Amino acid sequence: IVVRSDLFDISATDSEQVIFNAKKGAATITAAYLVWNEATGASGAAEGDITIGTASGGGQIVAASAYTVSKASGSVSALTIASGALAANASVYASHDQAASAAGTYYLFLELDYD
Repeated sequence: IVVRSDLFDISATDSEQVIFNAKKGAATITAAYLVWNEATGASGAAEGDITIGTASGGGQIVAASAYTVSKASGSVSALTIASGALAANASVYASHDQAASAAGTYYLFLELDYD
């Protein structure tokens, strides 16, 4: 299964989205990545980051990962999964920390398998 977030804007204020809920049972996230909709500039993007967890503000799935500078529209930034295990009915939260002096928008994609 592939799940896509709403659009994130790295220059917008800090925000959080519930990306997925494992209503069908336990699952494992096998991949997490950002697909850049609007390119990032040559500086500033690394001021912000994304964290993915099973609780609000948590980093159990992906620890805080800084945004990448000079990413072209359509390019992909892979994220490192710390633990992809999801209990049945667990929610997945993606928390965005602002990069105020940078431009760039992206979608978060999660690939997962039900156990």
